[in-house]
Amino acid sequence: MILEDLLILAIAKPVELSDGRLTRCVIGYSDDLKSLVRLYPTYHKSTKVKEGNVLRIPVIRGDSRENTYKIKNSKDLKQADDDIVVVDHMTKREVYKLLKKIPTTTINKLNETKKSMGIIKPTDIKIFQKNGQTRMIYNGGSKHNQQILGNQKKDCTQPLLIVGNHHTYRNSFMVISWKNKVKK
Repeated sequence: MILEDLLILAIAKPVELSDGRLTRCVIGYSDDLKSLVRLYPTYHKSTKVKEGNVLRIPVIRGDSRENTYKIKNSKDLKQADDDIVVVDHMTKREVYKLLKKIPTTTINKLNETKKSMGIIKPTDIKIFQKNGQTRMIYNGGSKHNQQILGNQKKDCTQPLLIVGNHHTYRNSFMVISWKNKVKK
C-alpha cells in the first residue's frame, strides 16, 4: 500500500528499539483515508519526515491499533527513508486550519471508543518538568497529567493537542505535539 498524501503533524522524540535502531513515531493526517495515521518506525535523522511535509510513502499494516502503519522495508531505516517522497509542504497556518476541521475529542472518549489517537482542545494548561520528563496538566473533558513526547516550546496559545496511546498500555495516552493558533 502507498499513502499518497500523509501530512506530518507530530513527531515524537527518538527512542531506541530493542535491536539498537533509533526511531521516531509520527502522527499524520491522510486526506485519502480521512483520518489520523500513526507511522513507525521512521529514520530519526530523516530530512523528509518533518512537520508540515506531505509525503508519498510505501507502508504495510502495523500493529492492531486502528490506522497504524509501518514503513515498508523498515528494518533498514535509511533505505526506507530513501523510498519516501516529499510531494508538498503546508505552512503552520494551513496545518492549524486543517486540524480545526478534525473533530476534537477527550481521553475518556478515546478510551471508550478504543481509538488510539486524537485531537484535544484543552483548557487550564500547565507545563512543567518532573523526573527528567516534560509533562502537561490540562483540562480536556477531565483533568489530565501527561508526558509530552515531542520537542515543544512552552508556549501554548489556543493549542490543539495531538495525543496518541502507548503500544503496550492502550489506555495510557501521551501528548505527542501541539499546534498553536497562528497569529496573522
